[in-house]
Amino acid sequence: MATIIKQQHSYGEIVPEGAYLADLLKAEQFENAHGERIGLVFQIAEGEAEGACVNFTAAPKLTRQSKLTLFIQGLLGRELTDHEMLEGFDLDTLAGHRYAIQAKHDKGRTGNQYAEVCRAVPA
Repeated sequence: MATIIKQQHSYGEIVPEGAYLADLLKAEQFENAHGERIGLVFQIAEGEAEGACVNFTAAPKLTRQSKLTLFIQGLLGRELTDHEMLEGFDLDTLAGHRYAIQAKHDKGRTGNQYAEVCRAVPA
């Protein structure tokens, strides 16, 4: 019996770096080499990259300066309230809306290049 290994796919499609209008499709939890993660999946809504999906990922931690908190505040266009910080924030409430996103390229620990969302604001 053969044992076959092959190159793993990147985290997101390699869209050109730049600004896009995109719809937030879903939030999902997963684990990778960085541990437990939250992923937000955006689908580009127009232009040459229309239909391509690009992700934002972060550790599932809400602190005033965490990557996830700062990103959520960008999506909302406001700071999270003390109540939202203490009781939690439902990421699913952000899905189904259009945002202006900034995509950039990065390399994973294995050297694979991928596109990721580094910034997003209400469209």
